[in-house]
Amino acid sequence: MKRSIFFFVFIAVITGALSAQTGAIVYPTNYNLAVGMKGGAFSFGEAASVSYTISGTEKLISATVTNLDFYETSLEIGEIKIASNTFIVTIRSFEVSNFLLPAFIVTSVTGADTNIFYTPRIPVENDKLTTKEKELQPLMEIYDFADWSWLIWAGAGLALAAAAFFVIRSLLAGREKRPKKLKPEDPYEHTRLRLKKIAASGLAQENPKDYFAGVSEIVREFLENTLDINALEMATTEIRDRMKASSLDTEVQEIVLFILKICDRVKYAKHKASEENISQVYKEGLNLVDRVKLVQTQETPPEETK
Repeated sequence: MKRSIFFFVFIAVITGALSAQTGAIVYPTNYNLAVGMKGGAFSFGEAASVSYTISGTEKLISATVTNLDFYETSLEIGEIKIASNTFIVTIRSFEVSNFLLPAFIVTSVTGADTNIFYTPRIPVENDKLTTKEKELQPLMEIYDFADWSWLIWAGAGLALAAAAFFVIRSLLAGREKRPKKLKPEDPYEHTRLRLKKIAASGLAQENPKDYFAGVSEIVREFLENTLDINALEMATTEIRDRMKASSLDTEVQEIVLFILKICDRVKYAKHKASEENISQVYKEGLNLVDRVKLVQTQETPPEETK
């Protein structure tokens, strides 16, 4: 899906302050920038180049991305190139909804003065899907019903379909109904064993995509068995929205989305999984089991002794 990015040129409003809570320096945001993009649009999973240009005589020294917040982990920040008063950054998006470009910390010099500031976070919107005129096909000619032979073929087709229906029905009638999959008595221990089994199988090295798909399925089934979230039938964004709308423990939400987003990147995009990714999803999977068990134990009142 393509996304449009607009050019933003704002008047500079530079302020600085000390954070009362953390004591860290808060750099000002420089809005006096020209922001552009080669091609003018984002495509899911494809790299795009975004340029930031400072007006005036300032010369750039460095540009680094700040720590991405949790919901920006679907953005992959690539190489940053600096030329005079412009820096160009390669960004790959794995997000399917609107998002914000992250803020970058920029160091520049004007004469003997050194300036440090943030770039503004710029919203990126979805392109509206339209059908191009050249893709439209001419209308089919109206069928001439003067030839009634079609009725014979239609009747024969209906008779064949009815016969097939009754044959299949009779074959299935003698079979036992497939038993519904039951929830395990101890979903926590069941999930731990499944995670340990897939980690020890060597699948992560033989076929990383299958490994991450397997971990994703284990985590989603665990959510169904413990939190009543129909996760196997939901996309990751739907699971995120469902959890945000509930009173679910914040740490549980963060662990779930961290695991699923890494798994989605490997399953659906050309993202080569690292050993760190393989270890992370396994350890965070076990951490998720422990955290959910702790939360649910605290929420369940102890039984009264008679």
